[in-house]
Amino acid sequence: MYMLYLKKDKKRFFAKVDKRCSAPCWKWTAAKSIRGYGAISFGRNNTKKAHRVSYMYYKGDIPKGGVVRHTCNNTWCVNPKHLVLGTQKDNGLDRKKSGITAGRNHYKAKKRKFRIWNDRTLENYEFDYQFEAAEFLDMNSATIYRLLKSEGTKTKDGHQAKYIDTE
Repeated sequence: MYMLYLKKDKKRFFAKVDKRCSAPCWKWTAAKSIRGYGAISFGRNNTKKAHRVSYMYYKGDIPKGGVVRHTCNNTWCVNPKHLVLGTQKDNGLDRKKSGITAGRNHYKAKKRKFRIWNDRTLENYEFDYQFEAAEFLDMNSATIYRLLKSEGTKTKDGHQAKYIDTE
């Protein structure tokens, strides 16, 4: 059933691909997700990621739970030579190897100075990003978020957080 959509819409799919891009990548020129992945609709409530569709056109089905990874690290690329099948774990290892993190380059990352201190140890640290504080203090990023959201409250081990006025 899914492959029927693909065969029927193959012409429409390739009309949205720029193979003349300066890089060896094939650029998806139509709709993109907030994270930059190409998206194509095959009818009502049936939107697929463009790189996955490209993989299926050229290499076949994607097994359940399978992830199509980009070897070029361009989320908009649909060149089948740059697409390989793997697992979510493989994808995470690729991200780590290439230096892509969910930190400062993440689409939701906001630079905002804040201070975290510990009443028990009298340690005081300043950070620009939540992920930096989480890594340095060996805490979960969600814990840092909660500390900042409710300034003045303490964790069990005595940490408190406060935003620093930068103006």
